[in-house]
Amino acid sequence: MNPFDRIVGYETIRKELERTADVLKNTEYYTRLGSEVPRGLLLYGRPGVGKTTMASAMIDASGRKVFLCRRDRPDGDFVWTINRTFSEAAEAGPSVVFLDDLDKFSKSEEGCSNEEEFVAVQAGIDSLQGKDVFVLATANEIERLPDSLLRPGRFDKTIGVKNPTGEEARSITGYYLSGKVLASDVEADVVADILSGNSCAVLEAAVNAAGILAGFERAEAITMKHLILGCIEVVHQVPPDLIVAGRKGSLENVEDEMTRTAWHEAGHAVVSELLRPGSVTLVCIHERRNDSQGFTAYAASRQDSFAEMKYRLICGLAGNAALEQRFGLAETGAASDLEQVVEQLREAIENDAYCGFPMLRSHYMVSDGWLFATETAVSLQLQQLYSEAKRLLSSNMLFLSVVTEELLDKSLLTAKDIRRIKAACGFIV
Repeated sequence: MNPFDRIVGYETIRKELERTADVLKNTEYYTRLGSEVPRGLLLYGRPGVGKTTMASAMIDASGRKVFLCRRDRPDGDFVWTINRTFSEAAEAGPSVVFLDDLDKFSKSEEGCSNEEEFVAVQAGIDSLQGKDVFVLATANEIERLPDSLLRPGRFDKTIGVKNPTGEEARSITGYYLSGKVLASDVEADVVADILSGNSCAVLEAAVNAAGILAGFERAEAITMKHLILGCIEVVHQVPPDLIVAGRKGSLENVEDEMTRTAWHEAGHAVVSELLRPGSVTLVCIHERRNDSQGFTAYAASRQDSFAEMKYRLICGLAGNAALEQRFGLAETGAASDLEQVVEQLREAIENDAYCGFPMLRSHYMVSDGWLFATETAVSLQLQQLYSEAKRLLSSNMLFLSVVTEELLDKSLLTAKDIRRIKAACGFIV
């Protein structure tokens, strides 16, 4: 079996690791061409994305002896362990030093280059000059590593591993679904879209949670409902027992908390779907858990632009706008949304030039006048964005009402449901 078959999705990263492993295993082909063997590689990303699996696959494919170093000792003993690891690897070359969770080597949050653990790592790497030893490392928070450790000559390359989205999420979700006993109604792509943007560990846990739900019911197969409930339980921390379908509540019952929640979440979903078709992956209302009674999940986006920011802000205001449109009131959850939008808007104005460069925060221009101008800009932008959310909902009241009605009946709607309702009701953007 090819060691890299353990890496599902992440095709670009897999190819990069395959090339590096081949250099380490078949060095003569590269040195004959005058190429130098790379000295080190760092994989970084959030926990659960598969960095250690990727590193292990590369090590296995290289055919080299590995010397693993992971923090599992007190400070003084651990520094000794680091030194010993590099020394043993140098004597046993060709070899690999694998520094797993490098950012956890030091307990400090600062990532200073003079911390003794990082000093030991830097000294160890520098001592390998002229030795046939490759240094491979993983880290969750690259910001905690000192710049002196990341410079060229210590790690020749750093590769960021992000949570899977799009086709990567579909490939990985399909992998975890393979081998499971699935009912005929299961749509793997719909499940993948719901899980898109979460780590591989979350994807695996959600599929497993669905199997546990099915097993507890003594079901013959895992159904689409089991999978959606598994996703909700793992990703949103909402137990399946809190999701109760068949409420059949009145759309006009302003006194009913669940009715108000349904309008609120429907507002988020409808505006998001109007502005970015296919952006809503799941809408859910449930019995109260802490301060929450519902959520709207969106497709993960890696865009970083003013248009993306404006879309997120309008969607954030849409829950409040829906309640105002229908009942002329706000709700606790909507107030929380408003606070988040104001915070995001202020951040965008002060740090991202959302209202132009003169509004950017600077140590040389922070004054009472600048603060007043900033708050004025926040207020004006908030009014404009909120008016846009209300306009979209006012022009699409049928779409909004049917989404609310189905939420009260079913408690959850997928992207497929939202598209069906939108097509049946018509829409105006």
